[in-house]
Amino acid sequence: MNVLRRAAQPAAWALRTYAWPALWLTLAGVLALAIGLPVMAGTPRLQLAPVPATDFGIEWTTLAVPPTAIQQHSLRALSALIMNLAIVVLFVAAVTITALSFVRAAARRTELTVRRAVGASVRDLRLAAWIEGGVLAGIAVVLGTSAGAVGAHLALANWPGSASVGPLGPILVAIAGLGGVIVAGALLPVVTASARRLTAVPSTPPHGLVVPALQLGISLAVLVAAAQLGHAADAVVSAARVGGGDGHIFGVAAPGPRPVDRASQYATLLRELRADGHVDIVSLTSVGVLAGLGTEDLILTDCGRCSQGGLPFPTHPVLAMVRAVSPDTFRALGVPIAAGRGFASGDGWRAGHLAVVNETLAARHFEEGHAVGRRVFLGRNDWYTVIGVVRDRTGAGFAAGAASPYAVYVSALAQPPDRAELLVRGRGADLAPIVRRAVAVAFGGRGAVAYSGPGQRVLAAQAAPLYWFQWLFGLEGGGALLIAVIGTFAVMRMWVQGALPELATRRAVGATKRDVLRFVLMKAALVGGGGVAVGLWLGIMVSGLVASVVGNVPARSPGLVIPPAAALVAAALLGALLPAWTAVRASPAALLGSNGT
Repeated sequence: MNVLRRAAQPAAWALRTYAWPALWLTLAGVLALAIGLPVMAGTPRLQLAPVPATDFGIEWTTLAVPPTAIQQHSLRALSALIMNLAIVVLFVAAVTITALSFVRAAARRTELTVRRAVGASVRDLRLAAWIEGGVLAGIAVVLGTSAGAVGAHLALANWPGSASVGPLGPILVAIAGLGGVIVAGALLPVVTASARRLTAVPSTPPHGLVVPALQLGISLAVLVAAAQLGHAADAVVSAARVGGGDGHIFGVAAPGPRPVDRASQYATLLRELRADGHVDIVSLTSVGVLAGLGTEDLILTDCGRCSQGGLPFPTHPVLAMVRAVSPDTFRALGVPIAAGRGFASGDGWRAGHLAVVNETLAARHFEEGHAVGRRVFLGRNDWYTVIGVVRDRTGAGFAAGAASPYAVYVSALAQPPDRAELLVRGRGADLAPIVRRAVAVAFGGRGAVAYSGPGQRVLAAQAAPLYWFQWLFGLEGGGALLIAVIGTFAVMRMWVQGALPELATRRAVGATKRDVLRFVLMKAALVGGGGVAVGLWLGIMVSGLVASVVGNVPARSPGLVIPPAAALVAAALLGALLPAWTAVRASPAALLGSNGT
C-alpha cells in the first residue's frame, strides 16, 4: 500500500505539471475513437430495401445479377472503403499519440533524473508511469467510446434502410489498442532506458515530418471523397426533378397467368391512361429502371465485320443491363433517340423480338457503331433485332455507378414483366384515382396497384444513402484533420526543439527573428504541401473506388480540392506557429541553453 501511495503522489503531480501534452494525446485518442467507432459499428451490416427481380419472359444465364445483388455489392464496397480508411485514421492517431508521448517524455527528462538521483527505484518510476498511463487511457477510452456510441447510434438511426451494430471484435481491438498506446507512451521514458540513460530520451520525433504529411494527406483524400458524394447526391436530387418531374410512380402487377395475357392487359392499361385528357405521359417499365437499375446478364452482339488482334471477331460477349420499357419511357426519362427509332404502341406481343441499345454498347460492340439492323442475343432466349440507339443515361439509383455501362431495352408489351413501375405525368387532377380506374378496366379488378409517391420524392430518396455516406466520410475526414493538427503541433514542436542549435547559430550570425520565423514556417508549409501531394495521390484510389459504386460522381475539380487543401496547409502552419514564435522570442544563448536541458 505504501508503494502504491509513493507512486500515486508523483503520478498526480506529473499529470498536473505536464497537463498540456497529456491533454493533447488524450484528445487525439478521444477523436480517433469518436470517429472510428461509428464507422466500425455502423457500416458492416447495412441493408437497403430490396429491388425485386422482375420476370419479363427472358430466361437468364447463370451469370445474371439481379438489382438487389448489385445494390448490396455497392454497399459492401463503400462500407469496406470507409472501414479501411477508419483503420488507417486509427493507426495514424496511434502514431500521433506516440509522438506526443515523446514530447512529454522529453519534457520530463530532468524530473525523472532528479527522482532517480534522490532514491526513487525503477519499480517506483514504472508504477507511477502505469498510474499516469492508466488515468490518461481511461479518460480517452471513456470519452471516446461515449462520443463514438452517440455517433454510432445516430448513424444507425439515420441509415435509410435496415442496420444493426457490427461485430464487437474490431471495436474492442480499436479501444484496447489506443488505450495500450497511451499507456505505453506513459511508460516510454522508464522502459526505454535505465536511470543513467534517461537523459537520452529523444527530443526529436523518430519519424521526422513524414507522419504529419501522411495525416494531412489522408484527411484531404477523405474530405474530397465526402464532397464528391455530396455532389453526387445533389445530382440525384436534380435528376429526380427531370426524371420524375411532376409525375407519380405506382407499382402494378398484371394478373395474367401467361405472358401473352399480361401483354394484352398492359397494352389496355396504357391505352386507357393515354385516353384520359389529364394524362400527358405514361411509362411502364420493369422494376428499377427509373432509378437506373435492372438485371445484368451476359448478352451477345452481332458486331459484323469486327476483328480483334487481326482475327475476325463477329460476335461479342458483353455484360449488359436488360430492361423492359414502354413507348413513352425514353421521353419520360429525358433520353433522346440517337439513331433508328424507339418502341411504338404496335411493338407488342406479335411484333417479334425487338431491342433498343444505348450509345456506348453501339459504339464499342457493333461495326463502326452502326447497331440499327443488327442483332443481340439475350439470356437464353433468342436473337433480338436492334431498331434504335438511345443516349446513355446514368440512373439515380444508389448502385447505378456499379451497373454495367451497356444497356439493352426490350418492349414491355412484348416482354411483359410480372411486376412493373408505372410513371404517370399529368396536369390539373389527382392522378391516383385515374390510375386506379384504368387498372380496374385493364386488369378486371384482379390486378395489384400500389401508390409509391410523387416521382421526384421517390427518385430523390435514392440520394439518402449518398448523403449518409457523405456525413460519415465528412466525420472521418474532419476528425483526421483535427488529429493532424494536433500531430503537426507535436512534431513541429519536437522538430523546433531539435533544431534549436541551428536556430541559435542563425541568430548569432545575424538572422533576424523574421528570418527564423520564416525558416520554421517554410518547413511547416512543406509539410502541408507534402500532405496535399499525398492526398492527391491517395485520392486517386479513394475517389476511383467511390466512382466505381456510385453514379454521378464528379471529377476532382479544383473547386472540390482547393478548399480542403488550403485548410490542410493552414493546419500545418497553425501547428508550427506556436513553437516557432517561442523560438524567435528567445536569445541565441537561451536557445542553446534550452536545448541542453
